[in-house]
Amino acid sequence: MFVLSKIKVMKKLLLFILLSATLFSCMIHLVPAKSPIALVSTQNIQKDIGSLYDRIMVSSDKTWNTYALDYTAIDVEIDSLISYDKTRSNVSNIVHQVILLQSAFTEYEGEHKAKGRIATSEAKVYKSYLNSFIKPILISENSLK
Repeated sequence: MFVLSKIKVMKKLLLFILLSATLFSCMIHLVPAKSPIALVSTQNIQKDIGSLYDRIMVSSDKTWNTYALDYTAIDVEIDSLISYDKTRSNVSNIVHQVILLQSAFTEYEGEHKAKGRIATSEAKVYKSYLNSFIKPILISENSLK
């Protein structure tokens, strides 16, 4: 009788240890909520970049001075998206993607400023490249809960 109760206690103890080990070995990763503010902001940046380079492509005046305010407005939008994303938790990969977009945008703006004017083909390439930076940001944001 004593041996039988000892076996029951050992089974319960073993079950407790196995369940505890299973429970404590699991890692929980919190997925941040999808942010409508970040989505709208990213879509606005995409729209504004597209609009800027579309206007450059059809315009006869392709000088940087003509579009300096547009470049500044887009840069401010990108900065505000970075600032907003930095306040959210668990979105460091999205922040990194937006920083990459910002560095590419700044590089293309710098090239336009250095040259003074850009060709239509350059505007098409800039627009295409910048959209290739924006799409992963949208996909990342849409993949959140």
